[in-house]
Amino acid sequence: MPTVNEISPAQAEMLMNEKDILLLDSRDLESYKQGHIAGAMMAHEALIDSLLIKNDKRIPVLVYCYQGNSSKDMAKVFAGSGFIEVYSMLGGYAEWKRGYAN
Repeated sequence: MPTVNEISPAQAEMLMNEKDILLLDSRDLESYKQGHIAGAMMAHEALIDSLLIKNDKRIPVLVYCYQGNSSKDMAKVFAGSGFIEVYSMLGGYAEWKRGYAN
């Protein structure tokens, strides 16, 4: 069974500072445009398909959504496709924004 690690925003920040990662925002386009974590890519279907096929499976993947629920499902897709290190951020962008947004 694919493993997805759920991590806090503080742990996510440490991960982003320590490693080159794929950072994916699974929210809708309007929410992404209104604000997202620096370096995050909006996870639309074409991008996901491309990443699943072309990327090195050793690159860590961190997915976040609104409140940390639906990102787990997307993270499972990456874990199920052979990515070794896959994370979902607890509390999602809402929690990140409370502690990290300017």
